[in-house]
Amino acid sequence: MKGHNVFGAKVLSYVLIGWVILRLIFNVPLLHAIALGLVLSLITYILADIPFLKTHWNKLLTALNFLLVLAGISYYLLSTDSNLLIVKALVYTISLTLFDYFHHIWLQKNHYTSKKACS
Repeated sequence: MKGHNVFGAKVLSYVLIGWVILRLIFNVPLLHAIALGLVLSLITYILADIPFLKTHWNKLLTALNFLLVLAGISYYLLSTDSNLLIVKALVYTISLTLFDYFHHIWLQKNHYTSKKACS
């Protein structure tokens, strides 16, 4: 059951951050912002959190999440011919990366990972 709580917190935060950053600040359509939050949270959870969270350091895992989110948001923005592509991608990616960094620390404090993993 712990994995469901971790994933649920990640999805909720990615969707909320996407709504605030992409919809309210950069005027991306609401459904696109929600879909991006869902897809990016699923991708980062499957490709980064599940295989590496218990055995690798927080900084390495956060960097991996940063690269995955940057690739995903850049692909979306390139496909929509968006203005200010780099600014939008970096603001969204940095916001999610800051969340991920503190999320991993929270996981460590709540015994979801080993002590070594979030140092």
